[in-house]
Amino acid sequence: MYDNKKKIIAIITLVMLLVVGWWTKRQYFDKPTLITVVGEGRIKVQPEMVRFTITVLNNASSSTQAIVDNNHLVQKLISVLRSSGVDNNDISLAYVRVVSSQNQYQASNNVEATLKNLAKLDNLIIELYANGAKSITNIIFTTQNSKDLEQAIALAIKDAQDRAKELAKATKKMLGRQVSITTVEMGEASALTGEASQADLAGVTSSSPSQIEIARQVSIVFELK
Repeated sequence: MYDNKKKIIAIITLVMLLVVGWWTKRQYFDKPTLITVVGEGRIKVQPEMVRFTITVLNNASSSTQAIVDNNHLVQKLISVLRSSGVDNNDISLAYVRVVSSQNQYQASNNVEATLKNLAKLDNLIIELYANGAKSITNIIFTTQNSKDLEQAIALAIKDAQDRAKELAKATKKMLGRQVSITTVEMGEASALTGEASQADLAGVTSSSPSQIEIARQVSIVFELK
């Protein structure tokens, strides 16, 4: 009876040692080598909409009047946007900023808008300037077509996988499983950069590009065996 008890204790002890040894080996000695690669995918598509920022700037003899005048100008510009088909949900306002200088107060504000009918862009810009816009900047043409975005991401993933295979080959190892993946939006190409002015648009048939380039990046972590 006593011998059987000793055998059971010995077996349990051995099993525990094996488990601890396996865990220690896995935790400290069997950690896989990880590599992180970045892939990029680019496709050319037809733009579907344009985003831009309108700056409103005015001066007055008092801060109160400067704010009142600025709000009036902003509302005029919003009316112009709406008349061109810009939805209320596609219009956003910043906040009025007032700066004093030599008994004068200057108020400024920004209106961000998204126009989905590109055929109206040129006339809209002219109308905005005619109704008090100081500048129109950050003009970005883009698309909401999910298939286009998925295609750019698929190309980025393939690019990352190809890079990972090259690294594995260079280090004489085998490419293992994919541990994680994250996507990065790189933005869209814009035909108009900086500021669009009435002079820039004079005599121009259309300021909208026929194509834009959509770019996406992915960062993938792989195991190396």
